[in-house]
Amino acid sequence: GGIEAARRFVLRYWEPRSNTVITKPLNPKSDLQEWIAKTSDARPEYVIEKREGPDHQPVFTVSLQVRGFAPISGTGGSRRVAEEAAASAFLLREGVWATTSAQKSERARSSEGSAA
Repeated sequence: GGIEAARRFVLRYWEPRSNTVITKPLNPKSDLQEWIAKTSDARPEYVIEKREGPDHQPVFTVSLQVRGFAPISGTGGSRRVAEEAAASAFLLREGVWATTSAQKSERARSSEGSAA
């Protein structure tokens, strides 16, 4: 028992949990707005292409159109969810999220080096 047993317990059960990275939730529509604002003067347009299913369980298909880019669609149980799906698909297709993640990783590495 004692301190050493407590230390082993904490390390075994809590250290892996403490290493979990907490990230902000994805917000595809905001990320898309920010990216477009940095790269062009275009504006995203969401068009409801169709609404299917019963009133209590609809399925929306939304087309996202951004001038200069091929349109892309998303589906979801509400207009908002379908718009988010379309924005997510756009950001992934254009490599925006991958680029942003790589930039964040690079900034983190740079700040670690300068802190030493």
